[in-house]
Amino acid sequence: AGLANLMDTMSSVLLQLFGLAFLTSVLLAEHGYGNHLVIAPQSPVVEIGTNFTATCMIINTAEVTADDLYWNLSISSVIPEQYYTKINASALAVTVLITGEESEWLFCHCKKLSPYVVLNKSIFTHGIWLTKGYRPVRAENLSCVAEQENDTISPILSCRWEVLGPQTKAAETTYKLMVEVLLGNTYNVTTTHNRAHVSLGTFPSHMELDVWVLAYNLLGTIESEHLRQDANDLVKTYPPSSVKVIAEQGFPTSLLVSWAHPIHKTIIKLTYQIRFCPHGSHTWSYLMVPHASTYDDKTSFRLQNLQPVKDYVIQVRCKCFRSNLCYWSNWSTNVTETTPEDRPTSKPDLWQISGSGKSEEVQLICKDPEFSNGRITAFGITIQYHKNGSLEREIIPVNGSRADRSSNQRRVTLLKRISLADKPFVRVCVIANNSVGTSPQACLGIPAKPSEQLTVKDMKVWTQEGQMFVEWKQPNNTAVTEYVIEWVSHGKRDWQRENRSTRTTVIKGVLDRFVCYNVSVYPIQSGRIWKPACLEAYLEQGAPLHGPSISKSNPAYDKAELVWGQIPLDKRRGFITNYTIFYRKEDQLLEPIHVPANITSYTLTKLSGNTKYDVWIRASTIAGSANSSHHSFSTLKYGKR
Repeated sequence: AGLANLMDTMSSVLLQLFGLAFLTSVLLAEHGYGNHLVIAPQSPVVEIGTNFTATCMIINTAEVTADDLYWNLSISSVIPEQYYTKINASALAVTVLITGEESEWLFCHCKKLSPYVVLNKSIFTHGIWLTKGYRPVRAENLSCVAEQENDTISPILSCRWEVLGPQTKAAETTYKLMVEVLLGNTYNVTTTHNRAHVSLGTFPSHMELDVWVLAYNLLGTIESEHLRQDANDLVKTYPPSSVKVIAEQGFPTSLLVSWAHPIHKTIIKLTYQIRFCPHGSHTWSYLMVPHASTYDDKTSFRLQNLQPVKDYVIQVRCKCFRSNLCYWSNWSTNVTETTPEDRPTSKPDLWQISGSGKSEEVQLICKDPEFSNGRITAFGITIQYHKNGSLEREIIPVNGSRADRSSNQRRVTLLKRISLADKPFVRVCVIANNSVGTSPQACLGIPAKPSEQLTVKDMKVWTQEGQMFVEWKQPNNTAVTEYVIEWVSHGKRDWQRENRSTRTTVIKGVLDRFVCYNVSVYPIQSGRIWKPACLEAYLEQGAPLHGPSISKSNPAYDKAELVWGQIPLDKRRGFITNYTIFYRKEDQLLEPIHVPANITSYTLTKLSGNTKYDVWIRASTIAGSANSSHHSFSTLKYGKR
């Protein structure tokens, strides 16, 4: 066994020496110069991230041996000896890890300083150029499309794929797009990009295609997965043409959509999809046209369950009928149509404005029905006085235009002012009319004097994240059917209704910053209004626009009374928390005095007689403050001390 191992080792060494001798003779034959050092391999392409081994051989000289050699990268970087392998007395190998993407030189040098070596240094140096690169990476997610061209399908097949993995300029990856028509020709085109177009001469309709991509560079070749599909599955047609939308009277919740085929059915049979949304919305609803509507070449479909008197934007697209792999066409251009009017399907929102002070009059107001389904042209009002049972009926016309429906705010109409004198209770009912019909009836019971006991408890109002919230507790022993939340500012009034179980709500109307709102919660029992709870509130508070106005000063010998007026509500911009009185005599500023917000007069004491004082007042809210104008007065020369 020992003899056999020795023979194997000797055979391996002999083979290695024979290989080096053969390589040396080849290199000498190729170059034909007197260099004493030669590196193998010559001009290699190396893969980044792998180990590369080169061998430096000594030829035609006995002046140096392998022990006299050393390696470096790019002239200056000497490679440590731990990476060397001595093949024999005239051959030294080195193994290096290929890093970095820039190609560079690998040199073999002689370090012996004999006279012959020093005088002939150039022939004791040899270098090779390391061309660096990455192996090509398989092209992924290959997809191809053939688009409609005039009345047929273009023979140009356009394909795209994902390019993965890094590349270097020295070893750039090239891609060859291959297209084979089953039992037919093979076509190809070469590119360095991630897309290509190949001409098939004539589009191979209803024939199977085999498509793949070859990625190759100096380090190798790799093939992508094959895309095998019927050619018609790769077709993308024009959008449907001549799209029309028709609104039909008597069908207030539907629109009829029609279109024309973009390509003849003998070339490719299509299926269709419709999408629609209210005008101004960006939320689309999608609907596949049932196949039964396209088998017999029908080119129309009725959209249903729409809202009356609403603008809808409609688009149509198509794709081949038989496969889910086909490409959808682009959407057709927008077509906008309005559904017809329908009778109002919800009640008007009837409410009242109570008279101020001892006034016994009430102003009836109402909002259009939430689902008015057209322009409200008139309100019909019925008033029943419970004292004598008499009835009054009146039709109140409404001025408005079709533009009213484009507003998000429901219109408020002043209906009629009625007197509650000698009438303990009045019942009012209202209907709304449009061009098609009449709404359900809304009724409201208005007592001349609401009960003092039947009101909500523990009402609170607060703001959070730009919204105003209202909270309350149910009145005691009262079967409330709903609540009305009302907010009023500068004569502008709005309201909303909440169901009987609600205890906290957010005001849904548009509120302004720095405006004081009088917020009320009305309990309603079977349409009858009870006494409200009320609070003032701001959505957001700010500093007053100016301070209070000092209306007068009443000076005495050692004191003076100051009187000022409240800041007007529209200039207040918040709840006044306190007033601060500043005053001085000559150049001496005296200690300021803080006064509660509910006080509008104050007497300054311990003043000096026959002295001029300058005074001003600061009004503060939680968000800031503002000063009044300066006011001057002089104390009396004589008086009681």
